[in-house]
Amino acid sequence: MSDSLGHRMSFGNTSVVVKQEGVSYPIRASIPRRQAQPSTSKFPEVRVAPCFRPNDLLGCDLPLENKHSVDKSMGLRHFSTKVCEKVKEKGRTNYNQVADELVAEYFAANNMNSEEFLERQKFDQKNIRRRVYDALNVLLAMNIICKRKKDIDWVGLPATKAGEIKRLQEERTKLQERIRRKKETIQELIVQLVAYKSLVWKNRELERENGRPPENSILYLPFVIINTSKSTTVDCAVSGDRSEFLFNFDQPFEVHDDFEALKRLGYSHGLEHNTLNPEMMEHIDEFIPPALRGYIPKILGGHSTRWSPEVLNYQAQSYLEAGYLA
Repeated sequence: MSDSLGHRMSFGNTSVVVKQEGVSYPIRASIPRRQAQPSTSKFPEVRVAPCFRPNDLLGCDLPLENKHSVDKSMGLRHFSTKVCEKVKEKGRTNYNQVADELVAEYFAANNMNSEEFLERQKFDQKNIRRRVYDALNVLLAMNIICKRKKDIDWVGLPATKAGEIKRLQEERTKLQERIRRKKETIQELIVQLVAYKSLVWKNRELERENGRPPENSILYLPFVIINTSKSTTVDCAVSGDRSEFLFNFDQPFEVHDDFEALKRLGYSHGLEHNTLNPEMMEHIDEFIPPALRGYIPKILGGHSTRWSPEVLNYQAQSYLEAGYLA
């Protein structure tokens, strides 16, 4: 059965036709008609015509020429559950990833991957992606997920008050740990800046007094110092362009960068060990940008760094003290 005023939709073996019929309301003979009275209102009389609004079924807006059957499982409730499971499984995802996977799963489950279903695929894919978009908005409004630019993160299903408090406490602990690590990083970078600025300041003073030293006495930054015992057998192989070095040691060894060497030579002025000379505070203020000077009291307040206290061997330290760092 079909009609030019309706849509045919199939559910399994049952066909349903949604049709709008003309509706008339006869006037009973026992109720006499009133004579039309002139309206005294300044507003014209408004009459509401009867209308028909079909249920919001997926596919009811499908054109008549596309007579595709509509699956009951393609409703918003179904896809809200599917989307929720997908985001929970991945932890972090995005709209396109969720929509593409659900489209692929739906086509695979309904054996619609062949070319004969190409027209149906276009229609269903559009509807599935729309349902995924709506479902994500629902989950976002319920605070089950959160969105950061294009990324979608799983927050969690609504829980009891005690569970929510526990979750917030755990999140607070994680944020405090991140803040602590960032503060340590800033403090280490400040000490590193002080060491390099102190080196530059000392080199300028030496050049003003004695002139520039011979080129063969200058040790340029950056560099690496390898420290081991005198009795250690060291095999060293160097590539042709001197860009790679291969070392073999038969005993334990240490590797230090130029910053570690500058600290142990005193260019950080004991800032990392809370032993700063008050006379150096004026110079350190000159080395540090104004926006970072507020961290100096925190560093001096006992926030020591995690650097190892090992000391360079005598030969390496003597070489650095005798050389000219630039």
